Amino acid sequence: MRLDIYVYGVLLAAGLGTAYWASLPVPEGSDEKVSVFAIDPKSVTEIAFKTATSDLVAVKRPSDGRFWITLTTTEPPVENPHLPKDHKQPTAKVTTERFLANDKMTELLSNLNPLYSDRILGQVDAKQLVDYGIKDSKDSWTIKSSGAKDFTLVLGKRSYDTRSRFAEQSTVKGQIILIAGDDLENLERANARLYERRLTNVDFAEVTKADIAVGSKSKTIVHTQRGKDGELLWTEAADGAKPKGSLDSFMDKIGKLRLTEYAPATEEAALQAAAPFLTVGLTKGGKTVDHLVFKKIGTDKPVYWVTSDFLQTYAKVLNNRVESLEKDGAELVADVAADAKKQ
Repeated sequence: MRLDIYVYGVLLAAGLGTAYWASLPVPEGSDEKVSVFAIDPKSVTEIAFKTATSDLVAVKRPSDGRFWITLTTTEPPVENPHLPKDHKQPTAKVTTERFLANDKMTELLSNLNPLYSDRILGQVDAKQLVDYGIKDSKDSWTIKSSGAKDFTLVLGKRSYDTRSRFAEQSTVKGQIILIAGDDLENLERANARLYERRLTNVDFAEVTKADIAVGSKSKTIVHTQRGKDGELLWTEAADGAKPKGSLDSFMDKIGKLRLTEYAPATEEAALQAAAPFLTVGLTKGGKTVDHLVFKKIGTDKPVYWVTSDFLQTYAKVLNNRVESLEKDGAELVADVAADAKKQ
């Protein structure tokens, strides 16, 4: 008996879902994907994404075409109904983050050439605009480019049991389309999904040489010898030098660093002027592929900052991750000085 009830329940739910989908206005031939607009990804200069609680603006950086994202979020206050009427209620909490976009932004831009709709629902009436969540919606997505007009979509509700969302083009009022929600979700969760956390995009397994400098002392290590298991190991640059676990550990720590916060534009000048305590040049096949720079600001409670050719800006990393690098780097170059004295 219970099995019958379960089966009937599943069939009922499926039937309701099908009925809901079938009830939507679907012009003939609209099931096929249709191009809404097409923009050359290289021509996109700015993306704006707004919701009731967040405001995202992504602006292209001229130096390399990557995007700076500024994300402002508003956390509504939790009012206390037990407070006296004349007592001031909590105010909304507003936070702003600024960070570089990662490779998912490149994927998002490629999806604009063209942007497809999953369905074209055609013109709808005022009641349906409410049903689709378009009327009075605070959610919108705007794409600006250098070679075409701006495109704006007003975003409505998610489609039944999917991640896709209903939308209305600002230039075609009342015509509703359904678009995939993947890119929209990335924009909604930009500080988790689009945040560039890497110090460098270089694959450390492919690096063949590293030039380490601490102050006036330096050391070159190479990544060309293999162990018994075939794994590449870091060794001194001298021919026949034996692998050292300390070198592998040092480079592994650098490769695992992740950025936690980007420097405000107002602090860039001070960081540029500060002297580095450690630099690491990375070479692959005889070609320099990145240059990593580590700086420390403050004495009692120092803050560690890093930059690279890849970043072209400064960002923080966890202090406990870099403190050990500072110590290890000093010890590595001290070995060179000790060897020189022996000779």
